[in-house]
Amino acid sequence: MTLMNKEAALERIGGDEELLVDLGQIFENECPKMFAEIYEAERAEDAARLCGAAHRLKGAASMFCAEKASKAALDLEELARTGDIASARALIGGVEREMGELRAELRQLSQMTRQ
Repeated sequence: MTLMNKEAALERIGGDEELLVDLGQIFENECPKMFAEIYEAERAEDAARLCGAAHRLKGAASMFCAEKASKAALDLEELARTGDIASARALIGGVEREMGELRAELRQLSQMTRQ
């Protein structure tokens, strides 16, 4: 099962598969930084910062039309917006798994395209 809707993502960027691969590499590089911010905000119990970090992650995943990953980040964002850090904390691992699967798909796309 794939997380990314490649056809829809390509349509968003004018069909440029090289650009999609480049965006995937940027996501690969930025995703750990976004999770570092999520974990720092969670440890500090800073709901506003957690909400913002989850929002950025959601936006990054939605660029690839990865609905399941985007929804996971949205759920985290919404809980953080309410200030419910304990419930948000419970979602972080699942969001990280979804993004890990998306990152794996993007790496595979990069390998297939660059061959």
